Amino acid sequence: FFVALGTLLTVENAPWWGGLLLAAVWVVFSRAPTQAVARRTDGASLNQALARTGALLAAFSLVLSAALLAAA
Repeated sequence: FFVALGTLLTVENAPWWGGLLLAAVWVVFSRAPTQAVARRTDGASLNQALARTGALLAAFSLVLSAALLAAA
């Protein structure tokens, strides 16, 4: 799913709303870690939010790499 969205952005005649769709998807996935950091102060919750943020960064990096390879 994410690879398809990333590839959509690299296509020469991609629709203008492709970037907005990709941003909306990432906002949805980043909501849980953001809320955990804003609402909790215990170490276990913050460590879990950090792990989720790392997983989100890894997924984003893979999608970006796949999109750049598809565009090349």
